[in-house]
Amino acid sequence: MKHTLLTVAGALGLSALSMAQAAQHVYVPIPINPLPSFKYVDVDENGAVVRDEANHAHVLYGNEFIAADKDGNGWLSKQEYDQAIEKVRSMQTKRRHRSG
Repeated sequence: MKHTLLTVAGALGLSALSMAQAAQHVYVPIPINPLPSFKYVDVDENGAVVRDEANHAHVLYGNEFIAADKDGNGWLSKQEYDQAIEKVRSMQTKRRHRSG
């Protein structure tokens, strides 16, 4: 049986480490998708992120954007954006730990 497992693993190109992890049922966390930086999202480099820029970067949709806009001026300063992204990152981490 062990020989068959090694042969199959070799045929599939699995490394010794991945085989050992699979045999021991080791939890290997999947990395969280990185969230874009303020500089990346602020495409026009005017120091503000508007809703279209956030949507284009696939971050802070709808109510998330509205909640992040603390002063209600329709755009996010770097501080507002960074606080909102940290909140999203924290929620992702909590979900990941609950499912793991």
